[in-house]
Amino acid sequence: MSWIEDLKNAFKLRTVIIALGAFALGQIAFQFLILRPNMILAEELESKLEDMTDTYIQLKATDMNKLVDQLDYEVKFIENTAKTALSDALPREQLPFFISKLESGAEKVGLRVTTSVHRSDKPKKDEPSIATITLSLQGAYGEVIAFIGELQKLQTMVIVKNFSIQNRNADDGTVSANVQLVAIITES
Repeated sequence: MSWIEDLKNAFKLRTVIIALGAFALGQIAFQFLILRPNMILAEELESKLEDMTDTYIQLKATDMNKLVDQLDYEVKFIENTAKTALSDALPREQLPFFISKLESGAEKVGLRVTTSVHRSDKPKKDEPSIATITLSLQGAYGEVIAFIGELQKLQTMVIVKNFSIQNRNADDGTVSANVQLVAIITES
């Protein structure tokens, strides 16, 4: 019976060797067929993620450059507008003449006019100030519109801050209008 036991032991050893070989082949197959392709895919995805991150950073930088360019344009526009406003500003000595010109222009088109002026606080040396000129007008609607058209022809930069018009007398067609103008005043 010893040869039977030897045979059994040989089969056991053979089975263990075959099992170990099958296990090793399975591990090798798993490594090359499943794990390795997934590792390659993971490396490719990581590389693509890095590329996308770089692209995102470049796009953000481009957007920032566009914003800086837009901001530069707007600053230059404001600077040019300020230069134009100051070049067309009204010297302080000419303010009474300018108001007289406004009043005579209103009267010329047939309006009755009263005027009030409010100057901003005294500015620092060499800085312009602001004068708010309020014109109260009475007359026909067409006369008020004609006067507003005359304001557009002024050589001095004046901003219409507020304008209102109300029907004063429906029988004769008269209206009341208030026009608030803002002028930049220079000291010299």
